[in-house]
Amino acid sequence: MACRVWERLGSQTVNLDLKVGSWYEACAQAFAKGPMNVLFLFPGRRDLRALQQAGLREPPAGTIFAELGEKDSAFKVISPDGWLPLERRETQVLALACAALTHLAAARDEPSEASGDLTLPGCVRGRYRLRLAPPAPDADQFVPVFGIARDDLYEGESTLNMVSLGWADYEVLRQRARLCVKGQEPFRDPGTGFPLVVLSSTTDLAHQAARKLQVAEPLGIAFTENEGVLAMMLGGRQDNYLLTEFDGEREQVLLWWHQVKTNSGAYAIVITDKTPDASGRWDPTAVEAVFEFGRQTSR
Repeated sequence: MACRVWERLGSQTVNLDLKVGSWYEACAQAFAKGPMNVLFLFPGRRDLRALQQAGLREPPAGTIFAELGEKDSAFKVISPDGWLPLERRETQVLALACAALTHLAAARDEPSEASGDLTLPGCVRGRYRLRLAPPAPDADQFVPVFGIARDDLYEGESTLNMVSLGWADYEVLRQRARLCVKGQEPFRDPGTGFPLVVLSSTTDLAHQAARKLQVAEPLGIAFTENEGVLAMMLGGRQDNYLLTEFDGEREQVLLWWHQVKTNSGAYAIVITDKTPDASGRWDPTAVEAVFEFGRQTSR
């Protein structure tokens, strides 16, 4: 498919009705991940955002995954036995989905609904109907996490703390950072403490972790849940990392995250060599990196 599909849709969800023999209900999402264009075709009407919010660490069985690059491509379907090559039925469904998305991308009047048909191999006639799903209110802050999250950000012991820092202190910290990846929009003094996720370890390990996250091109924090265990992950364009898991602190962490999104809208991940003090005093020797995320709420 032409790259215009990804340019046109971004990560917007497209609801599809696909007919190969019988009708099949699905939703499609396209993502750009590094040099590859990725398409997910989920059974039913739950997209990646809804699946992540439901706490699923992997898509449901029947999900079709297509990774399209200039040189290499991959096509898989998830099953109870893992990701497998597509069989005839899945290939037909994917072909219809691609036809529908190409139809949408090629239309000049940017319709929210469309329909059409496609002759499949073996002279089988397939039909499709599509509707753009309404965007979620916080769609611009959604962090897609797909694939297996890596758990090797640190090769040794590390500590994660969620803290709030005064704006003047945060600005000093940001100026000291060896690497500072600023948010899409300039951040300002929120009038209250600025929320931080602090990852701390030895100077050498902190330096290595900062380098890994720089290569991963992080987009922000996302949470998934499985059997009562809450996982905090950092999703990126190139790679995803598991930051930590919470068991007993699950409710406190979700409350903190709700307050971040409601009261601030923006936050930062800081990688240093020193853990914040419980008294609030904190003067790390080395600030390896600061990564800013989100968009501040209006005051």
